[in-house]
Amino acid sequence: MPTLWSAIDQPDDVIERSPTGAIVSAWNALQTYAEEILTLYPSVKPRRPIAPGRVAPGELVRMLQQAGLEQDAVALMHDLRTLRNTTVHGTTVVTPQAARDFVRGCKTVGILLEDLTWPQPNPSGGAFH
Repeated sequence: MPTLWSAIDQPDDVIERSPTGAIVSAWNALQTYAEEILTLYPSVKPRRPIAPGRVAPGELVRMLQQAGLEQDAVALMHDLRTLRNTTVHGTTVVTPQAARDFVRGCKTVGILLEDLTWPQPNPSGGAFH
C-alpha cells in the first residue's frame, strides 16, 4: 500500500501545475494495483485485453465487480474512469481542486480494493473465486 499511496498522491505543486497529469498518474497507479489484485482471481478474465497484463478501464471495473468489489466502490470507480476519460481526451478542463478530489477518490477505492486481497472460499468447496 505505501507504494500505491506514493504513486496516487501528488505533491500540491504538481497538482497546481498539471491537474491533468495528476489525474492520469493517480488512475494509472490505481489501475496497476487493481490489476495486481485481479491476479488472485484466475476465473475473472478480461473479455479483450489491450496489452499483456493490461485491460481497458471499463473492463477493469467490470472484472473488479465480478471479483466481489462492493457496489459503492464500483460506482466510484465508474465515476473516476469517466473523469479520467474526459480528462485524457481533452473534453473537460480540470481544475487543481478537481484533481485533488480525484486523487482522494482513488485513495478511497484503493482502501476498498484491499478487501479483495483475501479471496473468499468458493461456496462449492473449491479454494478461491
